[in-house]
Amino acid sequence: DDNNDDDDDDGYDDDVAFDCNQSKHMNIERLRQEDSPFYSNQRPVIYEGTSHLDVICQFHGSVWKHVLPYCIVNVIWTYAISYLVTEYQTDITLPSTGHRFMVILVSFLVVTRVQITYNRFVEARNNLGECFRSSRELMHNICILTMESDGPEAKDWRKYVAVRIVRMLRITIAAIEFNSKGVNPWN
Repeated sequence: DDNNDDDDDDGYDDDVAFDCNQSKHMNIERLRQEDSPFYSNQRPVIYEGTSHLDVICQFHGSVWKHVLPYCIVNVIWTYAISYLVTEYQTDITLPSTGHRFMVILVSFLVVTRVQITYNRFVEARNNLGECFRSSRELMHNICILTMESDGPEAKDWRKYVAVRIVRMLRITIAAIEFNSKGVNPWN
């Protein structure tokens, strides 16, 4: 009987598991930008989790080469201000009233941003739940509307629709996880 799902030519094989590591590695390599401070085609970045100081102080594969000049300028500027205050009693610092106002403003913006992010998460979770519920209802309706048909063609059609629904849900979840896992949802 040629009506089963194995004969569709959409490029999917339901019995083969995805090789996530190989696909993730290919996508990460494709998405890397050469101007990124983390990109290097010369040697691999070595990360040893036992020594935090080694990870912080490593130069290759870190952002130190981009941040270190700003750190040095900041230290020199702080030393110059301190020197002017101690030697010449010249205070060129800014009053802290502006900082108090900025703390209130920044805290308001941070709380608002967190609230917006949480609301987006809740909305996405509700939409995903609705997608699962709709898929389950669709399959229930198909089973109810075709329960009088017990022939092999009806069973094959129900199986075909069920596989398509599961595939749609799998692609939906893979598309959602693409940013964090880097696995192409169409593989």
